[in-house]
Amino acid sequence: MRILVAEDDAALASFVKKGLESEHYAVDVSTDGEQARAMAGDLDFDLMVPDLNLPRLDGVSILRFLRTRKPSMPILV
Repeated sequence: MRILVAEDDAALASFVKKGLESEHYAVDVSTDGEQARAMAGDLDFDLMVPDLNLPRLDGVSILRFLRTRKPSMPILV
């Protein structure tokens, strides 16, 4: 399972990534909203875990974009 974590707090992103990887998930981390939107739109992820308060593009805007392009993609806020 491949997971995208969108989080601008480096320490929190690292903590979440390490925890998920210890459970054998493949994890990619994005540090800003525009990068997260591009990655989620272009690549195949099984789950996205976005921060709603990201720089450059907020998490709600990412959610709206993804619901039009990938309506069945699971998102855990």
